[in-house]
Amino acid sequence: MTKEEVSQNLCYYDKRNPYSAYSDLLSDEDIETYKLASQKSCSCDNCFYGRTKLAEHILELSNLSSTFVQNYKTDI
Repeated sequence: MTKEEVSQNLCYYDKRNPYSAYSDLLSDEDIETYKLASQKSCSCDNCFYGRTKLAEHILELSNLSSTFVQNYKTDI
């Protein structure tokens, strides 16, 4: 899976999701306020079915992997 495919499984209110529902209509502050208020009770499909947690974990592992590879290359 590409990072874009993984990002499609993030919460609909997350700006990293290319199909984010309201990223163009709401300010960053409004989105953060909504995410904090509904973090445990968001009812978008991705959160409801647990895709958001998995996508965030995959992106985190991908970032760690990239960092490890960069550090390894500089140590050689």
